[in-house]
Amino acid sequence: MNTDWKSYPWLRISLVLYAIACCCPALELTTTTREHLTPVTHDNMWGVQLLMRGFMGIFFGIVAWFANPLWVVALLLVYLKWVKTALAVSAASLVIAFTSFLAIGKDLAVWESDIYHQHPSALLPGFYLWMASLAVVPLACWLRITSMRNLSITLLLCAALHTPATAQNANAVQATRPTAAQVIERIQKNAGVAWRSQTVDTFKAGDPDTPVTGIATTMMATYDVLRRAAAAGDNLIITHEPTFYGHKDETAALATENDAVLAAKQAFIEEHHLVVWRFHDHWHARRPDGIQTGMIRALGWEKFKNANDDRLFVIPETTLDSLASNIKERLGIRTLRVVGDPALRVTKLAVNLGYPGFPGERHMLQRDDIEALVMGEGLEWETIEYGADAAAEGKHKALVILGHIPSEQAGMEDCAVWLRGFVTEVKVEFIATAEPFWPAK
Repeated sequence: MNTDWKSYPWLRISLVLYAIACCCPALELTTTTREHLTPVTHDNMWGVQLLMRGFMGIFFGIVAWFANPLWVVALLLVYLKWVKTALAVSAASLVIAFTSFLAIGKDLAVWESDIYHQHPSALLPGFYLWMASLAVVPLACWLRITSMRNLSITLLLCAALHTPATAQNANAVQATRPTAAQVIERIQKNAGVAWRSQTVDTFKAGDPDTPVTGIATTMMATYDVLRRAAAAGDNLIITHEPTFYGHKDETAALATENDAVLAAKQAFIEEHHLVVWRFHDHWHARRPDGIQTGMIRALGWEKFKNANDDRLFVIPETTLDSLASNIKERLGIRTLRVVGDPALRVTKLAVNLGYPGFPGERHMLQRDDIEALVMGEGLEWETIEYGADAAAEGKHKALVILGHIPSEQAGMEDCAVWLRGFVTEVKVEFIATAEPFWPAK
């Protein structure tokens, strides 16, 4: 999974505070006589010592140490974009950490016939840094979750209270955020290609005049992607492929059928005030092709590319099996498929991403300077059968079939980087579309 950690600076703050806390004195332990009146020694425990030994406090009814594993779980949940769950877990971590104050004065050790007692007597700077590192996570999660609603709430309060100065400040905040339509206008100006009158690159859902709180680029605006985008505070989703199950995103037939899947997706978009816009034709039309460039980078094949045709590559000789395994690992594909002899020696490759169709794919395989075609997807009675027949006839040909999503995904990751060059008022991040298939055991 790809996560842009630059979009989560507060996570780094939490980690830094935690590391500093480990390097500071965090707890003072006092040893006293039985009557607890005459201190014998005062010893400081450092944060790292408490981290290593604090779990033993459970034997004395002290549970504060267990805030640490919950904090780690919260960070992982944020990494997975489950921000609401992360908020609950991190808040629980903070509550447990607060029980540290109840440990002051509690006996931790008794020895020599009950003459000497040891107990925490003071919380030192390392403890408070530790608490701060824990507090950062729920606070940041809360701010992220409410980021889509803060502006409207502020404006409502201003209207209710009739405070012009406050309303002016709220309007200033709103003015700094472009609308979805304004973001798309910038894309059109920066695309570097003439904008077509006939194109699928249009708004698919939502109000284009919605102020943007965050932008997510993705390969496909699946329900899962929409859910993760909303949790991350991104209300403009720029998708490469269709949202509503067809190239032109036509929904009339499904609506007539009262389709429950379509209705749930549309309801989620409306409920979370999302705007979905497709960026397909013109991202491909750029030179070099935005999708192709991202995939070449992800494959690590820049130095093997043909100078005149970025679909052709000459790589160091390898077997078809090794080639497929390397691609599978680099792109993180679960269900990559291969047609041809696994031991076939290959060096001359072509890359046809997405679904270009049988004519374009067979023309590649007809060439003598292409031994293996790395492709997105194709109909099994067209390119797949053609490649299988070529291999069975003894021709030096093979297919490596990535699947449509993995074959273009990295191009939309590059799109997020490109957008950051001219959209600076709001966060721009890439949300990977999960591969829908999994291999049966």
